[in-house]
Amino acid sequence: MILEEYLPGMLTKESAVYPGADLQTLAQAIPVDLKPYRGLLFLGAQSAAELSQSLAQILHQAKLGHLPENTCPAPQQLGQPERLVIDYENLKEFIPRAEKALKALETDAPTGWQALGVQSIYRGSGRPGKVAFLFPGQGSQYVNMLRDLRTIEPLVAETFHEADTIMTPILGRPISSYVFVDGKDDAIAQAELRLRSTEITQPALLAVHVSLMRVLARYGFKPDLVIGHSLGEYAALVASGILNLSEALQVVSARGQEMAKVAADDNGCMAAVSAPLGEVERILKTIPGYVVIANINSPVQCVIGGETAAVDAAIRAFLAAGLQATKIAVSHAFHTRIVAPASQPLRKVIARMNIQAPTIPIVANVTGKPYPTDREGILDILAAQVASPVQFVQGVIALYEQGARIFVEVGPKRVLSGLVADILKEHKDISVFSTNHPRKGDIPSINEALGRLYAAGVNGTAGMASDKIPPAPVIEVNQPMASAESTLIEIPSQNITADLVSAQEGSIMDGRVPITGSVVISGAGLGLPGRGKHVFDDANILDILHGQMRIEPLPDSTRQGMLDKRPTRLVKSEAGAIMQTIDDMGLTLKLGGQRGT
Repeated sequence: MILEEYLPGMLTKESAVYPGADLQTLAQAIPVDLKPYRGLLFLGAQSAAELSQSLAQILHQAKLGHLPENTCPAPQQLGQPERLVIDYENLKEFIPRAEKALKALETDAPTGWQALGVQSIYRGSGRPGKVAFLFPGQGSQYVNMLRDLRTIEPLVAETFHEADTIMTPILGRPISSYVFVDGKDDAIAQAELRLRSTEITQPALLAVHVSLMRVLARYGFKPDLVIGHSLGEYAALVASGILNLSEALQVVSARGQEMAKVAADDNGCMAAVSAPLGEVERILKTIPGYVVIANINSPVQCVIGGETAAVDAAIRAFLAAGLQATKIAVSHAFHTRIVAPASQPLRKVIARMNIQAPTIPIVANVTGKPYPTDREGILDILAAQVASPVQFVQGVIALYEQGARIFVEVGPKRVLSGLVADILKEHKDISVFSTNHPRKGDIPSINEALGRLYAAGVNGTAGMASDKIPPAPVIEVNQPMASAESTLIEIPSQNITADLVSAQEGSIMDGRVPITGSVVISGAGLGLPGRGKHVFDDANILDILHGQMRIEPLPDSTRQGMLDKRPTRLVKSEAGAIMQTIDDMGLTLKLGGQRGT
């Protein structure tokens, strides 16, 4: 893929285009004066003691009013076996963070680094594994995503200009006008509704995905493997070189239009279900009518789709079994046979594009396996994708089997980060993080991602894992806590004290860290062990240490009891606040801690 197609104008101070440069060349041609977006201190050393000595000197200078120089680490620095990164905005932020990092280096315990990871302090050791980029699908979008980054990073502005050029003739207005919106809350709320429309969401998300991918490439980071979730697969196609951005935008626009054209007496519906996949499959077999698992997202989370009556019946069955199931607001039952009529028209559109063999391995949603390399095989996969279940679990496992150890969600929010952490929770050697989140903001989010990549030892020119050298585990403890199951602390023995001692001497377990120091077990946790268990039973302590969730779906009888009491709730709006009587079970509490026997 040539530079004009992938990363227009970004390699020099003048942002000049390098014709004919491919992604590998681009990732190696990093500007010598490139700096992170915020303050970012990188230290590399042969030992933790050396890290501590260097940090102590820098901290001393900071207390005298001198911030460390904000630069990107050189490849030889990233090759050091021990690494430390501190993200900061100013001296006021840097000094306390450096003090905490210096104290943590005294023990260098994984537990401490996990806590510091949420404070923008990152620790890494050893060689990195391969890097996988993950691109999220519909549902991750939000109004003004990348707005702040767009104001300071020409790459983002250029990418949206490129997207506007393609999409304006199709939509009648620039796609950027749907994403970037000024105004008060009511204007933002209306913009959010427009952005949910499939024909708007798909190109908007694609522009964001590619913008972030280009920013990461500017700093030398390119993926070894890629995967997307549903719509996100088209960003993965761009990353792998199968399509360029212009072609991908045209295809996703046609994809949205063809899906919207599907019209039947029943366009179906979808629902998110939180339950083990085996249990979901068992219950679905008892449901009359057509309903299937449409998205296999993690071992305990999926989306079902099918005929409206069948999905409604399935939701009732899940709730009756004490499982969580919530209908999703969509126009059709996507990834089911209901939208299959869109497949062949979409295939004809894709066939008009200049499809290339992938230059980076890409894992397909349809199969959960690597894409074929021939044109017809690629066309078949993409045509089938719209009506086939998303095999995300199989896909992530395939990435891991191919050597991926660092999983970077390239797109808005962090849905896929949580799913990957859950899918690979049994593995000790992975690092999972995101690049954008509305709560943190565009610029802090992307700077944190750079810091995490540097701490892991990844670099576009020197940090990629060699196929000839087995990668060592990455000691990087910044994995998202997506669910209770993804934060389990495995202590199989009944001898808690002995287990704590051995855990302190061990390594990260399942991508999480062992318990160290004092342990406090709350009385509420022991007194609310959940249905079917005994209050204050001695075994409850071990259950909590094993990470068992004490928040469970409330049974329908309990929720009906709430409804019978006719409670009220406070509802706020632009017009003011009102007290609303709850007269629908769907508005009652769904989860809660429950006492045992």
